Amino acid sequence: MNQTSCGRAVVRAAGLCLLLGIGGGASILAVAASVKPAPFRPNAAAASRVVEEAGRVARGIKDWEGRNGALQQIAAPTAILDTDQALRVVDDIDSYVFKGYALYDIAVALARTDPGKALAIARRPGNDGELDVFGSIAGTMAATDVDRALEAARSCEYGERRTRALHDIAVTVAKKDPRRALRIARSIKDNLKREQALADLAGPLAKSNLGTALAIARRISDKRCRVDALSQVASACIETNRVRARRVAAEAEEVARTIEDTHSRAEALAATAVVLAMLDPEEALRVADSVKRQLAWFWVGDAVAEAVACAPADAILAVARKSQNTCWRETLSQLVAMGLVETNPNAALAVAAEITCGGVNRDCCRDEVIVSLARTDAPAALEMVRGLPQGEERDSITGLVAAEWARKDLDRALATAREIEDDSRRAEALASIAMALLTPP
Repeated sequence: MNQTSCGRAVVRAAGLCLLLGIGGGASILAVAASVKPAPFRPNAAAASRVVEEAGRVARGIKDWEGRNGALQQIAAPTAILDTDQALRVVDDIDSYVFKGYALYDIAVALARTDPGKALAIARRPGNDGELDVFGSIAGTMAATDVDRALEAARSCEYGERRTRALHDIAVTVAKKDPRRALRIARSIKDNLKREQALADLAGPLAKSNLGTALAIARRISDKRCRVDALSQVASACIETNRVRARRVAAEAEEVARTIEDTHSRAEALAATAVVLAMLDPEEALRVADSVKRQLAWFWVGDAVAEAVACAPADAILAVARKSQNTCWRETLSQLVAMGLVETNPNAALAVAAEITCGGVNRDCCRDEVIVSLARTDAPAALEMVRGLPQGEERDSITGLVAAEWARKDLDRALATAREIEDDSRRAEALASIAMALLTPP
């Protein structure tokens, strides 16, 4: 499971526990799993009108950076509607850096609907993000045409880009053809990258052949990769054999604690905590807390938040209050703040305001609270935004709230975006609304 995306899902689900009156024995993730979103229907006609308005605003901006930044934001929703028009938007950008960002955004936007075209755009000169996006596009293509995806990957001139593509193709293929996925992963020449790919295949393989998956995981020489592989195997065993899953998770933790590099050891323990959370929340809290004592870096936050979210709600507060580590305590505080969004947004903001480990973290938590509230109560979120000081940050948050609102009330969302005084922020808000009309939440 992707940790970043899951971490975001966790904080959105947190409020549901409190909203539904679920007590200390229920977990945040258990409630999230029971919520099924309504089917999404894109509104291309409305999005086209909004993109046109955003384009008019952007092209009228006098400030060089503001104009190029606004045009970059418009490129992705335009690409979903009309790729050729999106490339004309890129041609209007007179900054090499912003052109590269725009091409990257277009390739990402097209990856699911037209991977062939997305690959062509990813290869265009000036796309500085091509390495990051190339692998994911090839992986998406592999879902429908493995041979074409492999041909595209092996035609890459740059070894690192080819390696990333083969990795993502193997992960995609593993869902249907584990043996072929293994062959693809083993074709990667770089030893560490090959082991990383094998680690990512361990989970899918365990569902069809546990013995093979464990054998592959245990043969991985890099300990960090081995922990990932064992954690994935343990996760795959949970539904069918919890005792076996617990043993494999314990093996992963044992390997993680032998890693000498502090950074890698903390990363590995965080990955172990996520799996343990589904088996024994108290054990997950123990491992997660040890991660934060060893290395108080916020990049562990998503994995830790996911682990804690599987614990009883009152355990989150208990651990936060007794922890002596500032960064760990405030990671939990952010989770608690997000959990209060739907039932008591003012209390959520109060928790966010208590965060002391850097104004940036405090402001980011506040902004996440406001945007999360906008998903269920956009007018209330907008009132919170209006309480912020005038300026660029307030305009940016207004645009994000308007984009969430557009899914339910387009007219009021547009009215909100049009109130933004700064032209570049207004154009970006309109582009965000268009994207909301074209892509699922």
